[in-house]
Amino acid sequence: MMYVGIGPEKGKKVHDEDAFSYACERINNGTEREQETFMQIMKEAESFYMAVVTVVLWYFSGNWVYEEVAL
Repeated sequence: MMYVGIGPEKGKKVHDEDAFSYACERINNGTEREQETFMQIMKEAESFYMAVVTVVLWYFSGNWVYEEVAL
């Protein structure tokens, strides 16, 4: 499975296993609002695992679709 960019993210593809690191890199270089949202998610998460899941779901909820990878 992978995230495939649409709209302004068109042409980008991010595999599941790379999603959190990709999101973190983009957030680190992103807006102050994105960074604040990220920090809020990390503070409120019940565990690190849940923080990772929440960050990925939040980050890829916009200009991305989740698709199966054709083998």
